[in-house]
Amino acid sequence: MKYIKEKKGNMTDYKKTAKQLIETNERYAGFILLDIPKKFSELFKDQNIGYVQVLSMYHPESFSENEVLDFCGVFGWKENKLISLDGDSYNKDTTVYGFKWFSDKDGEGLDILVGNDW
Repeated sequence: MKYIKEKKGNMTDYKKTAKQLIETNERYAGFILLDIPKKFSELFKDQNIGYVQVLSMYHPESFSENEVLDFCGVFGWKENKLISLDGDSYNKDTTVYGFKWFSDKDGEGLDILVGNDW
């Protein structure tokens, strides 16, 4: 498993390092990495997505070493509104750095890579 050290106060370097590790790690094969990050609400406007898994590239400064991505939660997206599927709150304008569609026994869904504004 690959780890990266976060530099306090330097999110840009962290995202660049995370992107490099994501591009070379088999676990993240198939992710579409955006050159210009976009708001979730703009990127998936007018789409209905039953299951969106949030994977964060940001970790609190209290951690010194972290995995590239961390599962944060799950929501649905219907009629341009978020529907929490786990009781947490989410931001429809969270910045998306990449995404990947998936299918499993429960249906289709979407993994999104986000920063610290989810």
